[in-house]
Amino acid sequence: MKFEPIARNRSAEIFLLGAGGENTLTLTIELDHTINGAALQRAVDEALRRHPLFASAFAVKDECIWYAKNDLPVIVSDLTDDPVIGGKETNYHLFEVHFHENVIYMGIHHALSDGVGINRFLETMFYYYFCDVDKTAYPSDGIGINDGREYPGEWEDPFGSFYEVDDKPESEQNHPSDREGLVLPENQKEEKEYTKFRIRLNAAEFMQFVKSHQTSPAVASTLLMMRALRGLYPNEDKLIRAKLPVDLRARLGIPETLRNCVVMKPLNYDPRVMDGMDFTEQAKLLRSALKAETTEDALKREANGYIGFMGAIEAQETIERKRLFLAAGRRPDDTAFLLSYMPACKTSGNHIRSMTTAEKEPYPKFNIFAMDDVFLFDLLQSFSERRYIEAFTGQLAEFGFSAAISEERYRIPQADVTEMIKG
Repeated sequence: MKFEPIARNRSAEIFLLGAGGENTLTLTIELDHTINGAALQRAVDEALRRHPLFASAFAVKDECIWYAKNDLPVIVSDLTDDPVIGGKETNYHLFEVHFHENVIYMGIHHALSDGVGINRFLETMFYYYFCDVDKTAYPSDGIGINDGREYPGEWEDPFGSFYEVDDKPESEQNHPSDREGLVLPENQKEEKEYTKFRIRLNAAEFMQFVKSHQTSPAVASTLLMMRALRGLYPNEDKLIRAKLPVDLRARLGIPETLRNCVVMKPLNYDPRVMDGMDFTEQAKLLRSALKAETTEDALKREANGYIGFMGAIEAQETIERKRLFLAAGRRPDDTAFLLSYMPACKTSGNHIRSMTTAEKEPYPKFNIFAMDDVFLFDLLQSFSERRYIEAFTGQLAEFGFSAAISEERYRIPQADVTEMIKG
């Protein structure tokens, strides 16, 4: 099926043509009531009118990938299985919504947007949904409602041109980047079925712990996992590397864009430096390192690096050459785990009980969701080994937390973009 190109999408080539281009980011949202399908369909339609980027298809023009117009509806259905997005089953959308009983499932290809952009769409969708099911006109402050206005800033490309930065200062990062990182042996496995471990902690108690150590929820959670891994590998002196997604929007001066605008920033636990420190000292060191990595200039340099990389992709003359370029450019990754921190959707009449995301990753991923009264910790991994989550709960126990672990297995949903992109 042919789609009319409407805007160049440079970052899409990395997500569509690189490794894992057939995999989909998924969200699972549990509500406190049985889903009203008709109300959810109306809410999705209104949110898409406000944020049409999420209803885009993709097309190839001049051997480059573009956002493309797709006027077919996004169908909301009661399903027990995840549809394959991108084909007839989803009207060729790379975004889909389905539900069953009290759970909403959403699939979205990462080429469309990132977690920040998705959250903005969710807040809009849930605003309309909760207003409908509760028969209440909730306040719309901070919600991207459909008011008939145009919002061109949502389509702005963060990687369209280079950013001016000062001369590179010396980094405050305390760990040398050329040191070898600890690779978890289980990360070498390739499995389609994943394991999710979940822990729930009281939000007030966890925030009291975070504040008592003068840090943030993201740094505290990262450090707890680093210490857990250090306990499992006490004889290794390799760095324990973690990555944290960092939003660039405000620092690049384009706060409204819904395109991909997140980079991964490293944090390293160096046993030679940190083993003799207490938790507060370790947290202070990590927070200082993260602060140095996320100054405005540092993030602009990061964006410039992506722009240069995208330029190298663009220099390849055909879609097939771009695929080969991306495949050849893969390097061994010694990241131990990734941590993603996401506050709950800011919607009035919030009926959300829990939320989780899943995406194929080459290493375990911690998703942390801050709800009204709980913190939800989800460890996602492509193997069923429990020792990592048990080591994490052991760290929690050292600080007085009692945590029960729930477990489930699932498959990463797939996308089919062959009809959209023919290289």
